[in-house]
Amino acid sequence: MGTSPPPGGGTPQSNQELAKQLAAKEGHQDWTTGQQWTDWVQLWTKESSWNQNALNPSSQALGIAQALDHGNKDGSTTGTKEIQGKKRNEYGTDTGISVQQAIAANNCEAGSQILWGIGYIAQRYKDPSAAWAHETKNNWY
Repeated sequence: MGTSPPPGGGTPQSNQELAKQLAAKEGHQDWTTGQQWTDWVQLWTKESSWNQNALNPSSQALGIAQALDHGNKDGSTTGTKEIQGKKRNEYGTDTGISVQQAIAANNCEAGSQILWGIGYIAQRYKDPSAAWAHETKNNWY
């Protein structure tokens, strides 16, 4: 990771198209078709409806990938955005995105949220189908 993604954002369809482009650039072409793609779409549809401004009312997870507590607590290096009266700093550099990308993700920029999510899924689950299996079993991923 580390390349600057196009901003994206807007409709779920445009964010899904951006996800396909970014996954291919990150070496996950196999995520963009077949069961992997179906499972990825289901995962983030359930989590955020592919909305970069989504905020989970119970957990406070933010954005398309629904990051939670991955940014540094004071926001000094990964930015914050005030949403519903609280500063959010949920996307961090832990999945290989740059500080600039984490700041953009915390400020509801779709491309950086998607890049973070690709890294998160790859590190934690290997692929979207494994992440979706965990989601359906545990109601979180």
